[in-house]
Amino acid sequence: MGLRRQYDVVKSVRYLHSSGVRQDIISWLTRKKQPPKEEVKDVKEVMNSIESGSTPSISEPSGSARLSLTNDDFIGVDVNELERKEREEMLKSTPFNQWLRSRKVSSEQELYQIALDAYKVAFEASPNDREALDRPFPDLVSKFKFSKYLQSKTGYMLPDYKLTTLSTPLKLVEWYEVEVLTGKRLKFNEAEPNAIDLSNVELPANVYVDQSATVKDRKRTFNKILREVEALESGRLQQAIEKAKND
Repeated sequence: MGLRRQYDVVKSVRYLHSSGVRQDIISWLTRKKQPPKEEVKDVKEVMNSIESGSTPSISEPSGSARLSLTNDDFIGVDVNELERKEREEMLKSTPFNQWLRSRKVSSEQELYQIALDAYKVAFEASPNDREALDRPFPDLVSKFKFSKYLQSKTGYMLPDYKLTTLSTPLKLVEWYEVEVLTGKRLKFNEAEPNAIDLSNVELPANVYVDQSATVKDRKRTFNKILREVEALESGRLQQAIEKAKND
């Protein structure tokens, strides 16, 4: 006798179905993402706020917001400004040696007296006569002392070339007579560009422009040179032959 078991079978069915897109749901989600809009104020309210001076604050996006800072909002000192002030203070407190006299020499007697004083400083002795100034400097030390004193008291500097080539005190003094006392140094400044010495001296021309040679002239000259070279070579060859025959 067999046992028979009974089981209740539950039948499950999964239905596939589709429905139309609900526009109201999508629009609701999109509306949630948008920022809230500000309410538009009445014109009368805005005019009243402007007339009273209480302007309402304008809200800006977070990316465009800027802070209005002043110098009082920062701590410390600007390094560049501090260095500039320090350099100015050092420049004001630094003593400069003005070794050139501001008043320039203007007469021959004054120049000669300065030369005598420069001679005393350089040689520690007074010159007996003008011939003493015409003796060459014994060393560079005396020349340096004499020229420095002469430049400082006259107010004019000597060019390096003249200071090197002039070998006697008298020649240095004569340079001042020619270049300074005659007013030549006042006409122009050598340190400035395009300095011109205005004078009535006429100088002869030293630049010549030759006419360009034509092709015919160049060929003629070249052929002449070739003929001369051939003549020299033939002459040397004839001399060598004659010398060989005689030997």
